[in-house]
Amino acid sequence: MKHVATFALLVLLCAPAKAQYGGMGGGVAARPMTLAESIGLEIMQMEQEADKAALKEALLAQARLGMKPVPGGKAEKELFAEETALLRDFITKKKEAMTARAAEMTDKQTAGRRAPAAARASQTTEADNKQDAVERYEKAKIEVQLLQAQVNLLQEPLGDAVNALATADIAASNDETQRDKADAARKTYDKIKEKVAELNKRLYQEQQVMLPMMQQMQQVQQMGMMGGGFR
Repeated sequence: MKHVATFALLVLLCAPAKAQYGGMGGGVAARPMTLAESIGLEIMQMEQEADKAALKEALLAQARLGMKPVPGGKAEKELFAEETALLRDFITKKKEAMTARAAEMTDKQTAGRRAPAAARASQTTEADNKQDAVERYEKAKIEVQLLQAQVNLLQEPLGDAVNALATADIAASNDETQRDKADAARKTYDKIKEKVAELNKRLYQEQQVMLPMMQQMQQVQQMGMMGGGFR
């Protein structure tokens, strides 16, 4: 499976809530990262970008596969179903990996700004709540980006379907023997249009979920700028 085999590593477009979460409070000086920590974080960022590229390829393959008619033969149907399932599972796993890595990167980026263990004891609940907020935000952001990518990938096929339908309709209006071609073009257009409409609806819903989270994260960032570590 050519498309499915694109197993790069992706945790999307995550510029995950960076070290801005590290300064929530006052008074604890930031500890500079060690060389090993810095290299480890850079590798994770490279994995993020590689995963982003892999996910884009998988989404494009999924969009193309979705526009194909289901094969008639039994063997072809099984192969089609297998490829569809593999793509779906691959995309799901990548989304999960992206969310987990985003949270891990955030944790690594803020580690040097944390107070000593004794001073952190009373802040555990607050820190956990903030970490949960980061993870929820990253997950919502990834979902929005995935849906937007799918919508974008379908724009060219949709445009091609519109042009093909217009051409076929004109031909059928002058020659009734071309009516079957026009009907086929209409089915292709309707299928892509329905998919785009569905994705746009889901995208809008996810954006409404993400908006209050984004506002919350902005407030957290502003709080972090006013301090120098956890209280």
